[in-house]
Amino acid sequence: MSADPTPPVVAASGRLRFRIFVDFWNLQLTLNERVAEEDGVAETRIKIDWVKLPNILVREAARILAVSDFSYDGMIVFTSYNAKTQEGKKYHKWLTNFLDRQPGIQVKCYERRPKRHPRCP
Repeated sequence: MSADPTPPVVAASGRLRFRIFVDFWNLQLTLNERVAEEDGVAETRIKIDWVKLPNILVREAARILAVSDFSYDGMIVFTSYNAKTQEGKKYHKWLTNFLDRQPGIQVKCYERRPKRHPRCP
């Protein structure tokens, strides 16, 4: 019998460690859709409190796993933006000047690029 290849990450102190990875647009658009569906409206835009989000997610994960000794090791947010629009430029500025400067939050931001047309060999 072999050992489990993916044991939980536990610090030397025995504490369970949480690191959060977020796909910004996947989270934002899914929340928008679900809330619009629940409220019976065509569309809505949910405002996420990104400063509080990591602690909420970690506390909920610890509750589900029934652990009390844990630590939060940070959150990485992956996202993209359109540098050719004012909205995209404003969003990029918010990401770099606000969100990426929050304690424990790191932003990986990528400029959107047009897809290349497929080439047939």
